[in-house]
Amino acid sequence: MAGIASVDPRRYVVSSKRRPRFQRITEAESLNIEQLFNELIELSRSLSEEQHRHVREHMTEEELVIFDISTRPGPDLSADERAEVKKGAKQLLERLKELLAHISVVISSLRTAIRPCSTP
Repeated sequence: MAGIASVDPRRYVVSSKRRPRFQRITEAESLNIEQLFNELIELSRSLSEEQHRHVREHMTEEELVIFDISTRPGPDLSADERAEVKKGAKQLLERLKELLAHISVVISSLRTAIRPCSTP
């Protein structure tokens, strides 16, 4: 999540102000189900509209970043155009992840290849 925040700081879901509260909820073993439910509802209500947007758009936060970069500022899109850009954002993210995985393998191979050979 911190990586997303570095790309678009507005997307940092658990802000520093909410982090202690969120940790208290997730780490509390003594909360009963009703208390936990009420705490989660209260936390949910405190999230901003932007933080809920990726759910409403049926996209991950990463996909939504790509979608926003592709469409803002820009012309108003029809429903069909928005769907097409969303599809493209999902495909682009998938391809970027594949390339990053490949780069990671290449870097690992290079590191192994350039390690000095130890002589007995």
